[in-house]
Amino acid sequence: MSTTHRHGTNPTLSETNIRYILGLKLRQFRRARQMSLKQLSKASGLSVSYLNEIEKGKKFPKPNKSIELARVLGVSYDDLHSLQLRGNLAPLSRFLTHPFFQRFPIEQFGISPSNLLDSMSTHPTRFATLVHTLVRIARRYDLDHEELSRAALRSHIELHRNYFANLERASDQYRKEMGWPAGRTPPWDELAAHLEKKHGCKVNLSAMASEPALESVPELFKPGKKPVLFLNPALDPARRAFYLSREIAFQITGLRRKDTIEAPIPGSFSPPLEDYHASYLAGCLLIDRKPFLRQIEQALAAKTFDPAIFTGWMAQYQVTPSVLMNRLCQLLPRFSGLENLFLVRIDRGTGPFNYQIGREIHLSQTHAAQAWGSDEHYCRRWTPIRLLKELASDRSLAPHIRISRLTFVDTEQEYLTTSIAYRNPLRGGMLSSVVLGLVMDQRLKRYTRMWDHKDIECVQVGETCERCALKNCDERAAPPTVLDAAEIRKNTEDASLRLLTG
Repeated sequence: MSTTHRHGTNPTLSETNIRYILGLKLRQFRRARQMSLKQLSKASGLSVSYLNEIEKGKKFPKPNKSIELARVLGVSYDDLHSLQLRGNLAPLSRFLTHPFFQRFPIEQFGISPSNLLDSMSTHPTRFATLVHTLVRIARRYDLDHEELSRAALRSHIELHRNYFANLERASDQYRKEMGWPAGRTPPWDELAAHLEKKHGCKVNLSAMASEPALESVPELFKPGKKPVLFLNPALDPARRAFYLSREIAFQITGLRRKDTIEAPIPGSFSPPLEDYHASYLAGCLLIDRKPFLRQIEQALAAKTFDPAIFTGWMAQYQVTPSVLMNRLCQLLPRFSGLENLFLVRIDRGTGPFNYQIGREIHLSQTHAAQAWGSDEHYCRRWTPIRLLKELASDRSLAPHIRISRLTFVDTEQEYLTTSIAYRNPLRGGMLSSVVLGLVMDQRLKRYTRMWDHKDIECVQVGETCERCALKNCDERAAPPTVLDAAEIRKNTEDASLRLLTG
């Protein structure tokens, strides 16, 4: 919501918020006069639909119409157009000027700002108190706007079960129009030629090399009559294919780009909604759903796990480990009924807390493998972290792949996990590991034959060292301070209860 100066207004309010405030005040004055919209329409000469649009913050009346509304309602023009909310609506003024409302992407949840304000106006004081409590919590845990936006996007993905049928249909239609054979996507150089010929977007593979400051930026997009997609020449073929496919997704859907730069942000793997949908469609274009589902079914029916299956898929579909695992996370719940799962990406950085969760998706429930505070140490026994350690000492470019059964000691929840550790050609060759975990329930055991194979390692793990109850753990990186603090609180509560009830 862009800020603007209008009618001598508060510069922190956008034009959109000014319309909302006018709508709230019009409704407040109308209800104070005990008038219905129909009655106000008859008295003012304005249609019911137009008045309704004003109250919802969608329309801003011209001065002559505002004057007539003020006359009918028995208030002055300045009272109607003042940005000062009075009475029970007063707490909303602070909320409307807060960056949380200005920036938070509530539309991702199917909620329009006008509907939100309509709900807020019923109990404005309670609502404003709730919001400011949440804002204080965000500040306490050092959560910025980007982190809140990523959390909102994760919730959007999880509410849709990580499957978007409209994008799947768009991919099917586009592949059919282009005559791409089932199960095959053109290699990156053909995609580049296709992007230029079909969509008029030129691909430049050399210009970014002349700017050292862009060495960690995978792509840049220059809009205009002659658009240009700049690709970092250090990208490998799979990543080139992804960014080219994503640009095709932008072209065929008309999705709005957040920015002309797609720079990686440490700890970020959740772009805004439009970027996510374009990335989702890119994955659909690269990995054709129907033939891939048949391959998934065959893999789950196998008696043993063969890592070559995953390397074969990545080679066939020319995709990165991240794109492959995301596609599995999209299709397994929808078509196999394996809905109780998580997908987590762990990045290996530097410093004492050098393993951080960069992305997470949880379906059906919040699973144990989740992000905690940035000052906690994730369990070094997790398979994806052990693979990162192995990959760090192996200078080859080949990804490391492993299947494991992980049991979290605190919840006793067991997962069948597949982990892939890989190098990023940008960002100084940073190492990442993506893990897909399926809850070991009866459905999984019926659906797959390999779950109890003797070659699959079984490991007891914690969440973070600070929260882990495992004793004599050789890989512990920190004492269980959070667990100890919880035990102290419980002992204090028990002692207090004994004394007060004794």
